[in-house]
Amino acid sequence: MWLFFKRDILWFLQGNKLKIIGLVMLLVLAILISVVNTKNVSGTIADVFLAFLKQENGAENPLTSSLNWIIIQSVPVFLFGSYFYKELFALEEFITIRFNNRILPFLSKILLIITLMLLYYLVIIGLVVFISFLFGIRLDIEPTVLFIGLNMPLYEIGLYFFVGGLALTMLQLLLSIIIKPFYAITVVLIIIVTNCFITNSWIIGSISNVAGFTDVNNWLLFSIQLGYIILAILIGGNIYRKTDLYKLN
Repeated sequence: MWLFFKRDILWFLQGNKLKIIGLVMLLVLAILISVVNTKNVSGTIADVFLAFLKQENGAENPLTSSLNWIIIQSVPVFLFGSYFYKELFALEEFITIRFNNRILPFLSKILLIITLMLLYYLVIIGLVVFISFLFGIRLDIEPTVLFIGLNMPLYEIGLYFFVGGLALTMLQLLLSIIIKPFYAITVVLIIIVTNCFITNSWIIGSISNVAGFTDVNNWLLFSIQLGYIILAILIGGNIYRKTDLYKLN
């Protein structure tokens, strides 16, 4: 599987250079806005991170108050796009025949998703810290402006962001091989927006909207989303394993 993974990550990065550059610029813009707002109210770096959960201004409108969160969760949706379907069903046929193994290419895509999502959130953290330092924002893990009563360490918030985003991306992978990429992207975007209006622990990806779950058992939310991830992997792998690539292509 390591050979599949090396090839997948190289092909993905090479084939999406312009898209990656554009999305990074969008992230930088969103972070700059949060940093400037935090600087104006004398907040800390913790406040910059928490601004991605819910902004203080526009609290009456779930879409405007969660705009940064929507951007962060939507970036992987457009970044992966039709990649899963194209790679698994249009380009993997000869590789699958050669290696006589239908599950290794799929597992390689799973590993690719986890790796890129982890890198994605690490990039966000790095950009937030770097831009905050440039603007002279205090390095403090305790918020002074937003969510002062949020009894959750930043590393736990980051973990929930990662798991929630991973659940959404796994759903996109599953739907891509069932109902085609365009519809998969549409469904995932609808779920992201729905998470802004409805606080429900059973909605996929809801765990990443941490601000809506400050008074509940967050580890229960974590377990539910982790269950979705495992279920998507099992169902997706079984569907791909049984798909007739000859008839499909």
